[in-house]
Amino acid sequence: MAIENVESDLIGAMGTAPVPVYRSGGRMRYASAVVTTTGTTATAGSTYRAVRLPSAARIVFGTVYGIGAVNLPDVDVGAVHADDATVVDDDSLAVGLVIDDAGPHDFAGADGAFDPTAPAWSYTNATEDPGGEVDILLSLDVDAMAAGQARVVVHYLVD
Repeated sequence: MAIENVESDLIGAMGTAPVPVYRSGGRMRYASAVVTTTGTTATAGSTYRAVRLPSAARIVFGTVYGIGAVNLPDVDVGAVHADDATVVDDDSLAVGLVIDDAGPHDFAGADGAFDPTAPAWSYTNATEDPGGEVDILLSLDVDAMAAGQARVVVHYLVD
């Protein structure tokens, strides 16, 4: 067996020059926040704005972590324009997540895959970029079963 030192086609073509932002697809950032439910008083239709991203950010990956005894049996993840609550799609990123303390609950787009070239505003119901910022939100499809907290983490690219 031989040791291999292999470069991808991108790295090989670049030589020793640093990777410019436009070639690497942007700079990776993340946003993380905790939302708190108030137990069985949280009913279907409740929404929780979790993290805020620039409208032009490109979402790469998202996860919801249950903290403590949280029990949210049917949660959708979507996006809403930060300044206009009518520009919203509450299940564009995930449908039917069961949020509990059993570990991370990944979301990768309602169809199962994010398009890393799609801007965050495209996950709202907007037909063009409204500018500003977009909030990632959790929405309950059924009543909460227990109080608790959920941490939302979103990794995204910006130019």
